[in-house]
Amino acid sequence: MDASSFSEDNSENSERKVSKALALMNKMGSISIKSLASQPKPDTRQVYLAKMKQFMDEHRKVALPYKEWIINGVVYEDLFNTKLYMDLLEIIVTKMNQYSPRIMHGNFSLDNIEKVNNNLVIINPRANFGNGPSLLGDQRCDIAKMRFYLSDIVNILQNERYLIINSEANRFDYSLLTSPSSERMLKLVDEYIEEHFDPLEIRIFEGCLHILIMKYFNKKEHKKILYARALEILVPSIEKYFSVF
Repeated sequence: MDASSFSEDNSENSERKVSKALALMNKMGSISIKSLASQPKPDTRQVYLAKMKQFMDEHRKVALPYKEWIINGVVYEDLFNTKLYMDLLEIIVTKMNQYSPRIMHGNFSLDNIEKVNNNLVIINPRANFGNGPSLLGDQRCDIAKMRFYLSDIVNILQNERYLIINSEANRFDYSLLTSPSSERMLKLVDEYIEEHFDPLEIRIFEGCLHILIMKYFNKKEHKKILYARALEILVPSIEKYFSVF
């Protein structure tokens, strides 16, 4: 994201676009799926388990041997050297398929929403959720991805808008340069999540996304920031999940 993206005009336009995108998502969720009954029911669980296994296989040999991390002064269990990973898999197995299939996109972000003839149009649907081509899916994935992208973490890393204060052994202190516009857009999304979803489930989805996207970044410090963000989201979310259920 270049500097112009932070201008007030662009910020206001982006916030309006987010509001309209959420309205579109709500409309997609309310559309009758009777005409799509012949399409395979998506298996979100299969998709996430496969991706998590792929991540484990890729990173097992280079994983650091720490059972805990101290991130910005807070202690977090490591995801892969403790039972936390098995706890996460249990959540995926038990919760991922507990939803009603809805029409969804699969990669719901502002980049995939365009204005055509004064109307917003959703483009580039993924349309495959584990059981073959289908317009049906889990809208929790869509809203989690939208929240992930609006957090601006990808642009922050690509444009190096961050500061690493300490990165010794299992201690990692860092800060991210976020924009006020991003924070306002996240507030809109969080209000929508509160009304339509279980916020805890969305946070777990979002935490997983930080891990799954690590393979697209080559810099060690970028991977470490993504992993730190994943732990900051997942550890308290997993603990809260098991305290409730």
